[in-house]
Amino acid sequence: MYQKISSMLIYSYGYVFRVKFTKSINHTRKTILHKIILNHSAL
Repeated sequence: MYQKISSMLIYSYGYVFRVKFTKSINHTRKTILHKIILNHSAL
């Protein structure tokens, strides 16, 4: 029983971490793209 609970906790923690990680990567990509576009329009 205890092992079941701990594995569920680990699974949910991993899921939350993956979601946050994906969001931060997407955010970084958007910022980089935005900067590139700004630089090109400045030229």
